[in-house]
Amino acid sequence: MIKKVSEDILSYLKDASNLTGFADAVYIPETKQEAQELIRSLYENAIPITVSGSGTGLTGSRVPNGGVIISTERLTAMSFDETTNLLTVEPGIVFRDVNDYLEQYSRFLPPNPTEWLCSIGGAVSTNASGSRTFKYGAMREWVHSMEVILSNGEIISIVCDSIKNNSYSVISQNGTDYSFEIQTVPIPSTKHAAGYYVAPSMRATDLFVGSEGTLGFIQSITLKTLPKEEVLLGGIVFFDNYEQLLKFVRFIRTISQKEQSDSLQARLIEFFDEHSLNLLRKFYQEIPISAKGAIWFEQESTEEKMDGQIDEWWKIIVEYSSLADETWFAQNDIEHRKLAEFRHKLPSEVYEVIGKGSIAKIGTDMAVPAENFEEYFWEYQRLLNQANVQFVLFGHIGNCHLHANMFPKNDDETTKARFVYDSMITKALEVQGTISAEHGVGKLKKQYFQKMYSKQVLDYFLSIKSLFDPKNQFGKGNLF
Repeated sequence: MIKKVSEDILSYLKDASNLTGFADAVYIPETKQEAQELIRSLYENAIPITVSGSGTGLTGSRVPNGGVIISTERLTAMSFDETTNLLTVEPGIVFRDVNDYLEQYSRFLPPNPTEWLCSIGGAVSTNASGSRTFKYGAMREWVHSMEVILSNGEIISIVCDSIKNNSYSVISQNGTDYSFEIQTVPIPSTKHAAGYYVAPSMRATDLFVGSEGTLGFIQSITLKTLPKEEVLLGGIVFFDNYEQLLKFVRFIRTISQKEQSDSLQARLIEFFDEHSLNLLRKFYQEIPISAKGAIWFEQESTEEKMDGQIDEWWKIIVEYSSLADETWFAQNDIEHRKLAEFRHKLPSEVYEVIGKGSIAKIGTDMAVPAENFEEYFWEYQRLLNQANVQFVLFGHIGNCHLHANMFPKNDDETTKARFVYDSMITKALEVQGTISAEHGVGKLKKQYFQKMYSKQVLDYFLSIKSLFDPKNQFGKGNLF
C-alpha cells in the first residue's frame, strides 16, 4: 500500500472540471485485499472516502471534501474468458488499454467515451457512454457483474439478474442481506446519467452503475464484449444549413432503429456546428468554406455489403446535402483513424481555447426525448447567439444529446453563459429530459439534481445510500 500526504497529493485534489478539494492523505492499494483492509479500518472512525480514478471527470465526483482519497491507479489487472467472451477488470484500467487488449481476441467493448484515458471504474461509476451509444447504449448495458466493497468492509458480488417481486436484495459474503423496496422514480426516455437507476425492470447491477462513488468501492467489474466488426464504413457529411442537417439526422435515426433495416444502420451519429468546424479548419483545410455543420456517421458492414451500402448512403447524402461532393468516406483503418481523430481533436482544441483565458468554460450535458429534440436545438441556437459569448456546439445528436461549450472572457460574459446553461436546463426538464446525459451530477450539478427530482425522490435515494453506507463515508458531496 502506498500512502501520500502534503504536497504529494495536489494532483489528486481536482479533476478535469478544475474544481479543487482537500484531503488528509491519498492511499494507493496494490491489491483488492489491501483496499478492503483499508476501508474496514476507515469505517471504525467514520473517515470520509473519495474514490479517485483517472481524473478525467467533469463534475467533481473524484474531488475530495475532506477525509482520504483511495486511488485505483494500481488496480489494473485484466483477464478474458474465451468461453463466455466476458472481460474482467479492476477499476483502474483505462479504456485505451482495454481495447488494445481485446484486439488479440477480435473483440471490443462498445462504449467509447471521448476521453480514452478514462478509467473503467470511473466510467461505470458515472454510467459513461460516448459516440457509439446510439446503437449500443451506455456502460450500464455492458456490465455483467461486479464486486463492491461496502464501507464496513463487507464485499457484495452482484450479477445482472433481473429484480423480482419489486424488491432489491443482495447478500454480502458475510451473509448480510441488503434489501429495499423499489419505488417508482421518473426516468427520462433519453440518454440519462443523473442519480440512482431504480425501476421495476432494473437489474441488480444497475443500482451501482452511475452511483458516482457514493455506495461503495467497486473492486472488480466483469463486462460483456462483442466480436470486432468485419469492416467499417464511415463518413463525415457537410451541410450549408442546419435545416437540412436536422432532416438528414431525423431520417438516419429513424431508419437505423428499424430492426429489419439491412442497408443504412448507423452505430454513431455525431454533430459539429459551424464554430466547431472553424476551430478544426486549421488542421483540416479541406473542410468546405460554406459548411455550417457536419455529421459523422459509422456503420458496421461486410465485404459483400460494403459497395451497396456506400451507394445507399450516397443517395441519401445527395438528397439532403448540397455539399454532398465534399463528403469524406472512410473504408480502411487509416481513413477511419482520420475521422476519429477529427472528432477527438475538438475537445483538445476546446482545452486550448480555455488555456488562453482566465475564466473556465461552461459546458452543458443535457439530453431530451427525440420528439422534442429539434425544438431544443433551435432554442440552443437562439440563446447561444443572443448571449454573444464564444461557443462550440457538438456531440451525440443521434441520442438527442449535445454539448454546448461556452468560453466567457469576463464576469459579464460568465453571467450570460450561466443564463444560457440555466435556461437550457429548465427547457430540458420541461420536456422530460435530463440534466446530465453522460457526465453525472458530482458536486457541480447538485442544484440541478434537486430541481430535477422531488424531495420525496431525493429522500428515497438517500435511504438507499444509508443502507449501503450508514456512516455516509463514500463520495461526500456527490449527488447530495
